[in-house]
Amino acid sequence: MGVKTTLFLEDDDVSEFTVVERILKKERWYVRIQRGTITRTIPNANYIWLLSNPSFKAIPFDYVVHHLDLDQLNDDPSNLVIMYKHHHVAHHIKMKRVIVPILVDSLCGWPVYRPCAIRSRDGWSIHYVVRDENGKHVKKRIYNRGKAGDWFKTKDEAEQFIPVKWPMCRWE
Repeated sequence: MGVKTTLFLEDDDVSEFTVVERILKKERWYVRIQRGTITRTIPNANYIWLLSNPSFKAIPFDYVVHHLDLDQLNDDPSNLVIMYKHHHVAHHIKMKRVIVPILVDSLCGWPVYRPCAIRSRDGWSIHYVVRDENGKHVKKRIYNRGKAGDWFKTKDEAEQFIPVKWPMCRWE
């Protein structure tokens, strides 16, 4: 019994296959290769690595081809190495940068969506949604205008107050 492989049977040799088609799928190149009636679709990086390493007929089970420059479209043989799957995952976890999104709208109380004027029995009010400190959406309302304390009398009056309240916000 030979070494278990992921792509080919033990008697298959990638150099005997011809490329029928190249396919760009999920930000990675794939090749459809054919030998006689046998057709397979494999990542182009695997195909290139196997061509440049003729001592391997196949990529051993539990191994993957890794791009050194992390560009999955760069399938140059000098950019490809074979790695054990677990080491490959550990490598990417170690290299991963942790990016914490800063929700500016939650810090400033800016609406997540464009506020809208809603009619109520006492007049018009402005309804809007903000994020709380945990990033959850919270509905809010402005019932009146500043110190006067009056309800908005018309929809236009309420909508004209929106750019006054949030002058830096731009909605489509």
